[in-house]
Amino acid sequence: MVRSLTASAIALVLTVLTGCTGPQASPGGDGTKAAQPQTTTASEPARKRDKLEWIPLEWTPTSELPKGGTLKLTGGGTVPKIEIRPITDNREDPSFLGQNLERNVPRKVTTPDNVAAFVTEKVRMLMARSGFDVVDSGGTMIVNANIRAFSVDETQIYRGDVDLAVTVTDPAGEVPWRGDAEGHAQRFGHSYRADNYYETLSDSLLEAVQSLAANPGFRKAIAMR
Repeated sequence: MVRSLTASAIALVLTVLTGCTGPQASPGGDGTKAAQPQTTTASEPARKRDKLEWIPLEWTPTSELPKGGTLKLTGGGTVPKIEIRPITDNREDPSFLGQNLERNVPRKVTTPDNVAAFVTEKVRMLMARSGFDVVDSGGTMIVNANIRAFSVDETQIYRGDVDLAVTVTDPAGEVPWRGDAEGHAQRFGHSYRADNYYETLSDSLLEAVQSLAANPGFRKAIAMR
């Protein structure tokens, strides 16, 4: 008798324990048991975008190249037609235009625009303005370039840095010249202002093209036929 009561008591305890530890469910709208939602870890809130992140690119140099007319070679001939191919941008972040470094955490300047396309358009324009005969296709010599730097660092002043790796080839693929076209500009201005970044970048690119147009090795290479 004692054994029988003990076995019954044990069975009752096990039943109670099973009911307590089993999955709990609350009735759904149709009277069925609704599954409990799984617990997930909330992700961290997205970083607040800085004021000058994702701004459009603008061309606002503080000076312009004077029109150079048609350049003449040393021997008296005119400069051959040059084809400036679309410039590439292999920087780690192609949207990066600069940063303000006046605080412990830098404030970024970025753009949604295509920097490579922007630079290509301006290089073609500036080279033509310098007197080179720039064509869309079928050039006697071909210019390829890659953007190594295109940004502004701001501390107490704005410092621009543009660096293009340039290669000149003929239609057969021979390479008579490789080199850099670098441009730098500085300016004072109110802190973290888009117009100051635009002007510094534009002036830096303008200087880079000026340096390329005046480079003896570049000029000699494009004069080859």
